[in-house]
This record gives sequence, structure tokens and C-alpha cells, in this order.
Amino acid sequence: MTMLDRKTTRLALLLAVLLAAFPTRPLHAQALQTFEGVLTIVWGDPHPDLGGRGDVRYTLVLPDGTQMSLQMGGHEGEAVQLVGGRVLVLARVATTPAAAAGVPAPVAVVDSIALSPNALALPGPAGAVLGTRRVIYLLVKFSDATAEPHPPTFYTNMTNPDTPPGGEVFPSTLNGFFKKTSWNQFSWIGDVGGAGGLGAPFGWLTLPHPKSYYAPCGWSSSCAQLGLLGNDATALGRAQGINFATYDNINFVLSNDLDCCAWGGGYYSSIDAKVFGATWEPPWGQDVPTYAHEMGHSIGLPHSGWVYYAYDSPWDVMSSVVGINGVACGSYNSINLGSASTVYCSEPGDGYIAPHKDYLGWIPPANEVIGSPSGTTVTLEADSLPLGTAAKMIKVCLPGFACTGSSARYITVEARVKGLGATSQYDNGIPGEGVIIHEVRLDRPPIEGACFFNSQSGWAVPIDATPGDYDSVNCNSGGLGYPSYGLYNAQWTAGRTFVNTGYGLAIAVVSRSGSTFQINISAPGRHPSRNDDLDGDGRKDLVWRQTQSGDVAAWLMNGTSVNQGPVIAAGVPLAWQIVGMGDLDGDTNADLVWRNTQTGDVAAWLMNGAAVKQGPVIAAGVPLAWQIVGMGDLDGDSKADLVWRNMQTGDVAAWLMNGVSVNQGPVIAAGVPLVWQIVGIGDLDGDGKADLVWRNTQTGDVAAWLMNGVAVNQAPVIAAGVSPAWQTDTDRRCGGVAHEWYGGHAEAHRRFPGAARLANCEPWRRRWRRQGGCYLAPDADWRPGGLDHGRYGGAAAACHRARCANGLAGAKVRSRSHLSGVRRVGTEDPGQRGAMACGFMQNCRPLAGSHLDGEQNSSY
Repeated sequence: MTMLDRKTTRLALLLAVLLAAFPTRPLHAQALQTFEGVLTIVWGDPHPDLGGRGDVRYTLVLPDGTQMSLQMGGHEGEAVQLVGGRVLVLARVATTPAAAAGVPAPVAVVDSIALSPNALALPGPAGAVLGTRRVIYLLVKFSDATAEPHPPTFYTNMTNPDTPPGGEVFPSTLNGFFKKTSWNQFSWIGDVGGAGGLGAPFGWLTLPHPKSYYAPCGWSSSCAQLGLLGNDATALGRAQGINFATYDNINFVLSNDLDCCAWGGGYYSSIDAKVFGATWEPPWGQDVPTYAHEMGHSIGLPHSGWVYYAYDSPWDVMSSVVGINGVACGSYNSINLGSASTVYCSEPGDGYIAPHKDYLGWIPPANEVIGSPSGTTVTLEADSLPLGTAAKMIKVCLPGFACTGSSARYITVEARVKGLGATSQYDNGIPGEGVIIHEVRLDRPPIEGACFFNSQSGWAVPIDATPGDYDSVNCNSGGLGYPSYGLYNAQWTAGRTFVNTGYGLAIAVVSRSGSTFQINISAPGRHPSRNDDLDGDGRKDLVWRQTQSGDVAAWLMNGTSVNQGPVIAAGVPLAWQIVGMGDLDGDTNADLVWRNTQTGDVAAWLMNGAAVKQGPVIAAGVPLAWQIVGMGDLDGDSKADLVWRNMQTGDVAAWLMNGVSVNQGPVIAAGVPLVWQIVGIGDLDGDGKADLVWRNTQTGDVAAWLMNGVAVNQAPVIAAGVSPAWQTDTDRRCGGVAHEWYGGHAEAHRRFPGAARLANCEPWRRRWRRQGGCYLAPDADWRPGGLDHGRYGGAAAACHRARCANGLAGAKVRSRSHLSGVRRVGTEDPGQRGAMACGFMQNCRPLAGSHLDGEQNSSY
């Protein structure tokens, strides 16, 4: 079951949400108050082909039984860890015109949430999901939909045995899944309830109202009044003699559709004064894979994935539910569809991911390797194999972050194989074999983006071995076939290495033997991509340009001393302008990115101090409407990438660089209003990947795009209505105070007054202008320039804080480049990825080994 088919139809709406980037603010919020109660969460997961956006509802049950709906405001990840527990919530009660259908009133906007001192135990690992739990399937039909999709024995036969009993057509059972996935550490004891009590000897119970009373909408909306339905259903069950207090879970089994979704999470019964795990399943969701997902929510699991689009990980039942061996197993007259609908039953094909198994307490300490990067080699066995002495998961603690607790952040490594019959059952539907790496952040806020029809993400996000092979403009595969796009080829295979220098981490898949993998974890050191250090000595350097001759010079700096100051290329045509500095090839030396202001060509000089190692044209004829607006390491590979903006349409594109090759060059957002300007690039959330900071030039609003390669994980407004007097970079006026934003807080920065010739902002008179690095020269004969494009003339002695400091990159562009109108030189197989045609700048007389030798060549 995949969610991919629904994304294109929602793109326009979601892109508008992304670009507006305004958080929902309830009206008339009151003062902060403290509330104590039990937290419940329910997840609404849309029909795989027909559903809408889905929903997640957070509810606080107060001691008197009153239920308060919570708007989490970024605390969703923390809340999941506390679900079912007694919590303290600091919140503002919001006055709203009316509560949404199915949502308790009042509504509180959460400022913080934590476990209450009165709580008996912390949910999650401290209260691991082990042993057995009792579940009752309560069969209820709407008063206007009395046909029964299955007989009562269908549900107990689907749950209790390890394999389907004779006569049943479904190919797997819930206990088969949970026992195998937990290595026989967890299972269910299932009963069925209906007319006549336990066993439902007289069939299904009839609710007092029609479907429209409990869910007055169709596929497109989330409107189910789950609590009301649960209360009516359990009242009917009690009248039949059922004692619900003896159960851990109640699965409400419905005769027809609800709203958009199947639901799973928690249900509070005021009669029993108890929070139950619960599911609400329409007929289309009454099969083992969907129950494995929704009952996963009921035992505390969130989703995973959300790299390119919602539910995009085919490696986890809690993301894209992959069902295999499907068979038709029933039918019903769908109210939402208005016609008969066939019901299918299948087998879960993608299991649970290791970090979720770890959270549930299913990975014994002897089978888990925990530590910091240290040069360790681990033999990792595939998760689907029986539990023995081999490691099942590696947990890599990250420097600067907690490895345990509610704000823990770490990397997990697991192995996945298929095709071994019963041995690899419940992983036999994964798209490939190899090592899956997740970045886990337990306090991760929701992930949003243009291709995400909802933001119901969780803690664990896969790190793609082939990042960016997904068309984030049209929200589709970009013409690539299965499994060559998105996370379908996310596995790391033998010989591949994941490197994140922001974390100082390298994970190498050294080799594979059968179902085991040799994994080496090392710490190459934390070397964030630098944009101003030409020689890798950790000090900022300067690049200068002679404004009449075109000569280029470099000052290799040692504090205020110049170690070298040679001209590195003479006579570079003035049509070529340096538009960025950044480490394109990961050698710790900043490189130069050039743009021809007449032809649109883009070139890169790979630098080694004052020497040019390479200087090819990496893309020819890029339309001049596209401008490079910054550089930064968007994908955490220690190589600076290019961020582009179309100054006519507002489109934003990213080139993921590998030296002078562009690995990807997609448009990542279309039609961003031009009043929004990118004013900074840097790693805002500490994940080793550069993010984008935006400013609305009319309202002053500041927004942040948290990036994962070419995917936008979040796009919130982080400050509204900031005065235009505050700038994200120095305003380049002489002396005085310029206001800056750094890391979410503002500070005043004292500007240096510069040399005497700069008095009264007099322009620098000589013909040289700086095109990279910091303003360190005391001689006013040098003028600043480069990435500033002349906007900041007359400034001295202050470093570029946003633009020059943004790492830039150069590289290999796909033949499907979304920068329309790019001119390619030579021929290229349109079905293959390939480099942009490489040429060479004309009329350059380079020094220090530059390859810009006056020739025009084409190569791939």
C-alpha cells in the first residue's frame, strides 16, 4: 500500500501552505496555565487511494474526565514519548468560534509538556511493550449500514494463531507478525464482542445513529467523532455483559466507512476511568498490514520517513504499508464511494524498523551496539533473522547531543534482507537489500513540505543512499522507474560509506556475507563545509578582482598578516563574475564559483591555496533569470551545494555538488513569492545539513526551511513582523551599529569604521575589488564585491555573515535538469544521468596551474 498516488493532486494546496509558512495561531489565547492529566493521541491515516490529508489529535484527559484538545506547536515528538502517561502541560487556552468535528473543546496551545511527578512510570522504553496484551474486537454497524463485512470468527482467526487457520483466505495473522517482528517477545490475546456478548454469537451490534452522525464527511476530510462513537459502542457492549476493564486494547470494527481515514492510538473511557489502546477500522482497513500499522500507534509508535513525501519509507509498516500476497477477502457497499468496494487482505512486507523495535524494548542489550564514533567494526545481522548472538542494531551517539532522554538524537544502523521464505517473512516486500540508516531525533518537530500532504512525521528519518532522486516540483518519480527513486533505493550496500562531517561520523558498509554485514563506524573529525578558507588552515582568506583587467588575486591570511598574495589568474574576462566560495569537492579548501553574466555559463575553480586545480565550465547557458543566491552543504556530504533562485518566477532550485559534477539539480519549490528573499544559509538544527533562512521584505517575517538535501523538511515562520531595521547581515553602512539575526535571536553588532579613506562612506578608489572572504584589508584602495553584486559598496573590515559565508558548490547536472533552457554542449542519452557539458572560459590567462587555458572543449 503506497501513498504516492495522492501527492500530485495536493501539490498546489500544500505548496501554498509551504510558501505562506504561517503557523496556525488560535484567536484570543489566554495567559499560560498549568494542566495535569493523561495524554492520548490518535493518528488518522488516509485511505491509500482515496483519502485526504489525515490527522493527528492530541487530547489531555483532566482528572474530572474533561477532555481538552491540544495544539502541540512543535512538541509533537515529545508528546509521543509520553502518550498514555500522566503529564503536566503548560498551555494557553484559546477561545475559538467552535470546536472542529470530533475534537474535544476547549483547545489549549501547548508551551511545554513533561511527565508529571505523579506519574507511576514513563511510557516507552521504561515500560517496554513485552509479554501479552488483551484486545477485544468490538463489532458495530451504523444504523444505516447494517451489512456485516465479515463473520465474528474472522477477527479472532486473524489475530490469535501464528498462521492462518484452514478455511481463511488471508495470507498472514497479527500474532504471526508481532511474534516474528518482536523475536517472540510480544503477542496479542484476541477476543471478539458483539450481540450476545463475547464471541458475538448473534452477530454485530447496531449503533444508535447513522454513519453521518459519527462522521459527517467523506474521503477528503477528517471529521470522525471517535470518542462519541467509542462511548456509544462500549455502552452497547456493556449491555451485553462485556467487561472492557479487563482489556488493554479495544479495536472498534465498523461496518462501513468513517471519514478519510483508518485510526489508531488511544481511547479514554470515563466509565472505566482508563485509557485503552484503540483502533477504528472501516472495512477497507480490516486486514493484517493496516492493523499492524494502527495497532502500532496504539502501543506508542509514530510514523517514520517523510524525506520526499508523506509515508515515503517502504522499509517500515509505520510509514508506507507494503502489503504482499494480497487476495480479495470480502466486499461492502461503501458509503463514501457510493458503490460496492472489494476488500483485500494481504501480508505485511516491510516490518518495523530497528529504532522502533528498540523503543518498544524488543532488542536485548546483548544484540545492540551503542557508542560514539570510534573506529569500531561490527558484524550486523539482518533484522528478519531469528534472534541469536549477533548484533541487530548499532546506535551511534552524536557529539553534542544526548543519546537518551526526551531530546535524544542519534544514528541507527540496521540490516535488511528478503527472499528467504519464512526466515525473512514480514520483510519480503522491501524493495532491496542492504543497510538502512536512520537519523533519530526524539523531539523532532513535524516535517512539512510541498510534497507532504500531511506533517504526521515521527522521530526516525531514513538517510538515503541515493539522495534527491525524486522530483520535488511535480511530486513524482521524475520518470525514474521502481525502485530507482525516492527511498526505494535508500539502502547502503557493500562498499558504500555514509559521511557526515557535521557530526564527525563515517559509517562504512565494508562487506556482506549472506545475511550479515561488516560495518565500520569511525570519526573522521567534524569539518563543516568552509566557504572562505582557500588553503584549509582554518583561517579566512581573501579573493580579489581587478575591475579593469579582470585579474584575480588571493590573499592567504594568518590573522592580519598575508602569507601569500599572488595573482592567480590574469585577464579573466569581466563578463565572468565570482558568485560564491565554498568547498565543492570536500578537500577542506574553499573553491570559487563563477557566472558569465552574458551567457549564463557556470564554472568552478577547485582551489588548493592560491593554485587552481581545475577550472571547467560545469553548466552552459543557464538562463540569466536564474541567480545563485547562496551556498551550503544541504545534504551533509561535506561538499558545498548551490542554491538558485529564479528572479522572475520565484522558483528555488538546488544543485547538490560533487566537485565539478552536479549530482542533482531539481527545483525544490515553485513560485515562491519574490517578497520572500533568502538571506542566510547555515545548519540551524545541528543535523550537519545547511538550512535556508528567508525574510519577507514587506512584512519583516523570518522563515526557516530545514533542508535534507533537496527536500524541505519544515518551512515555519520563526518570527513575525521583525522590524526592517533588523537585518540578517550587516547593512554595509559605514561605522555605527548594524542589526543582525543569529540562530533565532537578535543582537547588535558594532561595525568597524575602516580606513581613513572610507570616512563618510567614500567609495574605494582603486580598481581592485574583493570577491570572497572577509574584509580585513586596512588599505581603502580595495573595494568589496563578489557575491554582494555591488549592493554593499563602501564597507570595510567586517566579514560576510550570510552571503559570503554560504558554502557554494559545483557539479553534475541530471539530463532532466529543471533549470529550463540550460544549453548543453555535445550529446547525451536522455535516459541517463550525466554531467553538464564541460567547456572552458575564453580569453583567460591563468596562473598557478589553472585549467582555464583559452580552449573550448566538451566532455562528459
